[in-house]
Amino acid sequence: MVSRLIVASNRLPVSVVETSDGLSLSRSNGGLATALASLFQQDTSLWVGWTGLRRHITDKELASLNIPPFLQPINLTDEEITLYYDMFANGILWPVAHGLAATTPFTEEQWSAVQQVTKHFADTIERILQPSDRIWIHDYHLILLPAELARRGIKNKIGFFLHTPLPTAVDFQKLPHAAELLSSLLSVDILGMQVSRDVTRLHKIQQTMGIKKSRADIKAFPIGIDFDSFDSLNDSKDALALTSSIKKQVKDKTIILSMSRLDYTKGVRNQLHAFEALIAEYPERESLLYRLNVAPSRESVLEYRSLKNEIEALVQKINKKYGTKTWQPIDYTYENMGLEELAAWYRASDIHFNVPVADGMNLIAKEYVAARRDPGVLIISDTMGAAEQLQDAIIIPPEDVAAAHAALLAAIKMPAHEKAVRWKKLRHNVKTHHVTKWANDFIKALEK
Repeated sequence: MVSRLIVASNRLPVSVVETSDGLSLSRSNGGLATALASLFQQDTSLWVGWTGLRRHITDKELASLNIPPFLQPINLTDEEITLYYDMFANGILWPVAHGLAATTPFTEEQWSAVQQVTKHFADTIERILQPSDRIWIHDYHLILLPAELARRGIKNKIGFFLHTPLPTAVDFQKLPHAAELLSSLLSVDILGMQVSRDVTRLHKIQQTMGIKKSRADIKAFPIGIDFDSFDSLNDSKDALALTSSIKKQVKDKTIILSMSRLDYTKGVRNQLHAFEALIAEYPERESLLYRLNVAPSRESVLEYRSLKNEIEALVQKINKKYGTKTWQPIDYTYENMGLEELAAWYRASDIHFNVPVADGMNLIAKEYVAARRDPGVLIISDTMGAAEQLQDAIIIPPEDVAAAHAALLAAIKMPAHEKAVRWKKLRHNVKTHHVTKWANDFIKALEK
């Protein structure tokens, strides 16, 4: 019997979209979908996940969508999504994982919804499971799934990969039902973390909570990107024309690029404060352009709408204070960029300023490196997982505005030779630790 890989994640690599014309499928460009794409070019993998639609989809509607058979959709109601996804996963687990306070008060109603959704996933896996299958579960949303599968007596090899950072032992213990969450994580065969920092934290959590041994083999598997896809855009005529157009528009300005999705963990406000500190005293400030793009995310959540308003107010304040008739310091957009436009900005920008409060890895930093062959300068925070690998970037504490200001100044003035030496090492690292290597390394570990 052929050994299949069953992937379980909160979302499928496609989403069900509802319009006035009915339901349709939309392809996801998310990091996980891209990371695992090569596995699904084979006939030996299945993917279990939520449809993305906040209502129950009837069997007739599902049949009309012609969803590929390797995708196994999970139907969830709006109430389940609100309690399990919006409140517990994103209002409690997400901020605490990043060292921040929960944004949603915990209720046992949320916990019941998490358990119910977990059972939906387990039901589907149990229905399609064959004795030789391996199961690979992804991320914090499904943290209870390993325990539920074990409760059902499933003996297949199970791996779990946590894409977020792991909180400190002190913060983890404050989570509701912390002992159950930890017990579930430790019940798998392979427990993958982004970097060694998270492995160390998990051992500390075990020690603090009195767990000496576990079944899980705990290792770091740093996720990468599809280096060749980004690098090959350097040879695309359309992509190069777009880069050339951007450079003509900004003329000879030094472009400082900041790209992230809308999230309070991404440090967008601190980065704006650092840029303001720079132009406040930089004599040639009109030679600079701060290019800020924020991608829409979780707009149904109040905290995210408030953050968007704060960012836009701060951009307006800085532009009004320092801008002139011929120069605006910040070019801000709020949109999802296509791959070619994104890569064009990567290539056109001299500096990538990417300083999140915390991040499991941060693939945007790696995309910037892969997308440009000419040397640039990368500024990242020491709290992102990528900092363990990208040692030739300028690495700073995320909430130190003075350090960020100094880093920007150092990046602007960096000698060409130093820039080239750093860039060569960064490119080698990102190319070597690519996404296929990450997936293959994890699967090989699971097969042992």
